[in-house]
Amino acid sequence: MCTIAIIGGSEVNSLQKVAQKRGIEILFHDGKMSQRTDKYEGMVRKADVVTLIVDALNHNSMKTARDLAKKHNKPLVFSRGRGLSMALYLSLTAFDNLKEAK
Repeated sequence: MCTIAIIGGSEVNSLQKVAQKRGIEILFHDGKMSQRTDKYEGMVRKADVVTLIVDALNHNSMKTARDLAKKHNKPLVFSRGRGLSMALYLSLTAFDNLKEAK
């Protein structure tokens, strides 16, 4: 099973349905500073891949997530736009590359 942390965006319900059908666990945070960013730490630690929805994040959220991915040695994917389908595709590609490297 692949676990993907997705930070940014808002269409988590539709993404969860697609992910569940494919046996993927999604850890989601909308990236808004009104939600505590210390939640990122647990998400990043549990994830196989960390994906940032670039156009849905502010600089502080992006920097925090990026630094945590580096700290925990997790592949980091940057997805432009707000579409979660592309984010999921890029995340799975990164996960497949990670498996091949092992």
